[in-house]
Amino acid sequence: MAQPRVPGWLSIAGAVALACYGTVAAISGADRLSTTPDSTTRGLVGWPYDTMSARMRAMDALDMNQPAEAERLAARAVASDPMDPVAIGVLGRARQAQGRSQAAEAAFRVSGNMGWRDVATQLYWIDRGLDLGDANVAAQRLDAIMRQFPDNTSRDALINDVTASVEGRTALAARFAQGAPWQAAFLLTPDDTPPEVLLQRADVIRRAPRHTFACDRMAWLTAALAKANLMDEAQEVWLRSCDAGTSLVHDGDFANLNLDNQSRASLFDWRVPAVGDIEMLVNEPTPTTGGLRQVDVRVNGASTQPVLQQMLVLPAGRYRISWTMPEADGLALRSLRVGMGCTFDQGLAQTPTRLPDGKDRVGTEILLDSTCRLRPLAFWLAPSVDVHIADVKLERVGN
Repeated sequence: MAQPRVPGWLSIAGAVALACYGTVAAISGADRLSTTPDSTTRGLVGWPYDTMSARMRAMDALDMNQPAEAERLAARAVASDPMDPVAIGVLGRARQAQGRSQAAEAAFRVSGNMGWRDVATQLYWIDRGLDLGDANVAAQRLDAIMRQFPDNTSRDALINDVTASVEGRTALAARFAQGAPWQAAFLLTPDDTPPEVLLQRADVIRRAPRHTFACDRMAWLTAALAKANLMDEAQEVWLRSCDAGTSLVHDGDFANLNLDNQSRASLFDWRVPAVGDIEMLVNEPTPTTGGLRQVDVRVNGASTQPVLQQMLVLPAGRYRISWTMPEADGLALRSLRVGMGCTFDQGLAQTPTRLPDGKDRVGTEILLDSTCRLRPLAFWLAPSVDVHIADVKLERVGN
């Protein structure tokens, strides 16, 4: 049976429609490809849906220092999509580059009301907040941009701008207290960071509530402060983030001692020397340990080893260091010594004695001179003896 014939004009119309559809699809695809960094992939400008092409060509014009052309193209992108905050932000940048501050602010006010998703808008309002002395606005916008791009290459310059003033540091401390999730970017500073900038970051921590910053991230900033010889500040930020005790020794109940992640330990955390001869176990509080977290330690080698170390910043004076040790008599007591000089020197370590005012509590007094303020504290243990250490305390008892 013969098939009905399609009229010739209908076939031609269908072919034209398909060709038009293909052309529009190709142009639309090119427009989407325009978002790539490669400027050779830019799509056509001048048709109703050229937002991405016009926006990216506007950015290219800004990179080539052609702000007037950038404004024309950005205006075209906004005309294609009036709800695109990035296109409006590019328009603001182009106007700003021409020195038209009021027109630029008008654009940034529009993009600023669209959820703060545009980087250029964030940067503008950080600068405006700083120019107007409105630290809260600057801190809010810095928080917003760092939530989106915590690894952006300008992050340290932006942080430094906001933390340069007391008001900025106070406002930023409030953002962190409310849960700003970019602590790592704030605490990890470049190697060439000036001491005054490190002090400003330390001041942010000081202005935030205690324990706002995660203890296991403090090694970065404490190391930078110590390298700059800002020992007091290094110890202070560690204490505000890591230690809730009242003793001068850090983490006397070993709450932060992580034997599996010693690489994250700071100067002021307990450190266990990387020696295969040392066996150590941290026991959580139980009735058997008197409700105290306890460290069990043994040296299996042939020589006495430092088994626990940490750094303290202390002035000269007489100090008593003490701890709970079930083996408060006999061989174990004679095998464990403690030192707190200016170096990790076994020769300066002292043997503890039982204290009369507490069961299983032992300790010794150490006189520190003014030779140094950074004091290495170390416990030394002789081979083949099991000891159990808990509740380490340090107090000043005289000049």
